Formats: sequence, C-alpha cells, structure tokens
Amino acid sequence: MRLAFGILFSVIIIAMAVCARIAKNSGKRMGFAAACLLAALILPMAGNGIIIVSGNKTVSLIGIWVPGNKAVPSEKLASGTDGNT
Repeated sequence: MRLAFGILFSVIIIAMAVCARIAKNSGKRMGFAAACLLAALILPMAGNGIIIVSGNKTVSLIGIWVPGNKAVPSEKLASGTDGNT
C-alpha cells in the first residue's frame, strides 16, 4: 500500500511540476501566479510522500521537516508542545 501511495505522490508531483512549467511559459500574469502556487505545493507534497513511503522512524522525521511541511512530530504532541516553542 505504501508503494502505491508513493507512486501516486510521485505522479502528482511530476504533474504539478509540468503544469507549473507550462503556466510559467504562458506569458500571462495569471499563469505566473498559478506557477508560483504549484511550485509552493511541490515541497510539502514531497515531504508527505517521504512520510508515507518510509517505514523507518528516522526517515519519516526527515519528511516532517521538509520545508513547508507543518506537521508536528508525535513526541512533541505527547509532551504538550506544538513544536513552535
């Protein structure tokens, strides 16, 4: 199941990158805004993909701290902090 979700996330990330490239090359201001939005969503999607595919706790923690991914590790939730302190 992890492999299936990993493949799905990979396809979605590639599709988002292709769409961002096409939108940026469109020459319209709306296209540039759409390209920026899609580019901003790629890293959090990659982090979530790392978390889902990994079976190792250490690698999953790397996926949590990928830029833009605002997930909080379960240890910090258990200690009563939200990770912002």
